[in-house]
Amino acid sequence: MKRRRIIPGLVAVLALAACGSVAQAQITTFTSEAAFLAALAPGYYTNSFTGLNGGSDGSLSSPQMFASAPFTYDVAAASGSLYTFQSTSPKQLTTNNANTAMTITMTSGNVTAVGAYFYITTSGPPPVFQTQLVSLTLNYVGGSQGNSFTPTSIGTSFFGYISNGPKINSLTMNAPGSNFNSMSTLTVGINAATVPEPSTFILGGVLVGGGLVGWRVRKAKTRKTTVA
Repeated sequence: MKRRRIIPGLVAVLALAACGSVAQAQITTFTSEAAFLAALAPGYYTNSFTGLNGGSDGSLSSPQMFASAPFTYDVAAASGSLYTFQSTSPKQLTTNNANTAMTITMTSGNVTAVGAYFYITTSGPPPVFQTQLVSLTLNYVGGSQGNSFTPTSIGTSFFGYISNGPKINSLTMNAPGSNFNSMSTLTVGINAATVPEPSTFILGGVLVGGGLVGWRVRKAKTRKTTVA
């Protein structure tokens, strides 16, 4: 009976791949912008909405599309238009209708992290922050997750999500029941923990290359030479 030869290097690579394939979808939430940003890979996109200029009454068409390579997304109100106040600091993006959901939809297909300052305001002008429940729903490939919190100020209203791999599809601020959904300083990016180090690729290449070379050498030794 012939024994099957096992390529050591290839086995190691397959083992590494198998370990990676069993990871379950996991979402980590953040209430600190600094901690959230520290967990992102370089090149994330932070949008302060400073370039937004509404019409004479501050209204904006919905959806609004935003892009900074390699990320793109749009923001839309569930009904009606969006709105921005020219003089607020930080600059706010809000719905033009009260009790209206607002959704951020990732269109680049590569986002695994999203976070912003989410809060409720009055109609204004100027808009007044309200200590009111904020309800969020994150949709990602393979599932969804809801979270609610009550910020006490705009400065304490940051909320972020980071996925361990599954891409994020959208994030919705659900209808608040009264007043207006508002957000500022939105960041999208990629989880730094899911970006392989260059050494990982080198190790994989060495394992595969070494395994194949060893296999060829052993196979050459077992060949029979026939002399005519």
